Amino acid sequence: IKSAVLDKFEINAETYRSRFRSMEVKEDETPKELRARLKDLYEKWMDPKGKTREQIGDAIVLEQFLRILNPDLQTW
Repeated sequence: IKSAVLDKFEINAETYRSRFRSMEVKEDETPKELRARLKDLYEKWMDPKGKTREQIGDAIVLEQFLRILNPDLQTW
């Protein structure tokens, strides 16, 4: 059932990555709570149990590379 709901609303690794990168502190949120929310999104984005350290690193490097790349080259 969970998988069907995630598929229906198109919630996938990219969704979690976007939420992770755009997260902001909620009003009255403690640093501990913020860290917990960040960690939860990171684990949903990267699924560290299913990936090697190298695969996780490659995903982060690729994201940063695409973020700073000239927009004309991003379609490459």
